[in-house]
Amino acid sequence: MIGLILFTCLGVTVGSGWSDPVLATDSANTHRRIQFLERDNQGRFHLIWAGYKNKHRIAYKMFSLDGTTLVSETMISRDVNSVYLRTMTMGDSLFAFWRESDPIYYAIRSLADGSEITPATYLFTTYTQYPYIRACPDNLGRLHVLYNDGGDVIYAVWNPAPGSGFTTEYEWVIKDADAGGVLLVDGNRVHVVVQDPLVHDYMYLQYDLDGNTVVPITDFTTPDDIQNCNRFPKLQVDSSGDLLVLEQAFIEPVDAIYLWKLDGETGDLLIDAYPLVIPELPEMDTSDDLVLEPLLLQDQFFLCWVGYAAENKIFYLA
Repeated sequence: MIGLILFTCLGVTVGSGWSDPVLATDSANTHRRIQFLERDNQGRFHLIWAGYKNKHRIAYKMFSLDGTTLVSETMISRDVNSVYLRTMTMGDSLFAFWRESDPIYYAIRSLADGSEITPATYLFTTYTQYPYIRACPDNLGRLHVLYNDGGDVIYAVWNPAPGSGFTTEYEWVIKDADAGGVLLVDGNRVHVVVQDPLVHDYMYLQYDLDGNTVVPITDFTTPDDIQNCNRFPKLQVDSSGDLLVLEQAFIEPVDAIYLWKLDGETGDLLIDAYPLVIPELPEMDTSDDLVLEPLLLQDQFFLCWVGYAAENKIFYLA
């Protein structure tokens, strides 16, 4: 059974495998609505958020576990309206991507000391319905990315060149996919989950690190039942290399956070729409994503969000 730790709101019903009892604590930075927190291997925290001095600017700070500020709040975007923030880590670098109107910019900070590696740098200009850059590193020092060019979903591999952007190794359109999508690199496998453009349920495909299709695009959900699922579900792999897909959705007749599990090699469905949390749905206050991270114990994961039922509170099971 997959073990999970949950931040949630009171009054929910959870499936087996969850810890107990329900506890509550104050939530910090709840007015910084889009924020991403990374913890480095020294136990320090790196916070990037879209709300520097209560303006639409991208900011960074580093602090210790006891709250001591190690790098003061600093603006890492240009001093113009900046939105649609996304972050990811690769090695000892923390990447931030955001959009200024149409242009997309990025910056890189060091996880070692919080210093600037690359200042706010122009990436490209293109109209896109969903401007987020979804990125995941491989073991060759490259970024595998999804982004949207208009309504098309683009899959690409970038080689970071700090100070001068990225060089593109290859890129192409994922045919028959709706705007959005997420990916996860696990060894030599690139797992991709996108939505069907007609019924908006989830589809899966897999590449190798050279960009060859290993598992052709296939629908693993039930289009007659699933409704209102997010375009950016959370992905993780278990100790067997199987893919976990988590997202909130309405599947007749239940609103819930659901789990799908796919065979990491073949893409075959192993667990279909298992409801992890019902009936209350999460309403994100500080970010628009679920947070799903592995714990130190094998096949145990950390899932959290901020519940809407109590302002400035995080609820969790421990």
